[in-house]
Amino acid sequence: MRKIIFVTRNKGKFEDAAKILAEYKIKVIQKIMPIPESQSWSVKEIAIEKANFVKRHLKAPFIVEDSGFYIPSLGGFPASQVNFVLETIGIEGLLTLLKRKDRYCEFRYALVYFEPRLEKPIIFEHKDKGYISNKILDKEIEHSWSPLVKIFIPQGFNRPLADAKVNKKFHENWSKISHIRKFGQWLSKKRDSSG
Repeated sequence: MRKIIFVTRNKGKFEDAAKILAEYKIKVIQKIMPIPESQSWSVKEIAIEKANFVKRHLKAPFIVEDSGFYIPSLGGFPASQVNFVLETIGIEGLLTLLKRKDRYCEFRYALVYFEPRLEKPIIFEHKDKGYISNKILDKEIEHSWSPLVKIFIPQGFNRPLADAKVNKKFHENWSKISHIRKFGQWLSKKRDSSG
């Protein structure tokens, strides 16, 4: 079984990746290390910056990821600065900003893979489109990767992702099309083609 290091502090993200990649005979090992915070609003740019930092300290194949929450009616805010927003104005503040504004939003993800023999990192991206609810759903998903699941209504649903039924159906589909799945398929084909 191939081993990949996932450099992340987020337990929910690690568990999602480990579950999906196990299907491709890839064992994921979590590693926590301090990575300088980028000020870019692009999750792709941030993920590449993370990979460039990590590759100076790790000599083994690894992945890093970044995600952001984009609301076009707020000029893309909070984008990649979700943690800062949640720690300052919180979900309640975000809902206040959205009064009388369009509630369309997107989660955007970028996963970067690197191994020592590569010239440059390989990037996998994904978007989840949806809308923001008018109120916070008073439920929590165990090991959730973001408190935003209490207000994010995925496209095709009418309840926030924190709703257990929505979460189950959404993740059944998400795990088939996500950036993590794309990476698993790519690495599996790469391994098969190299013998």
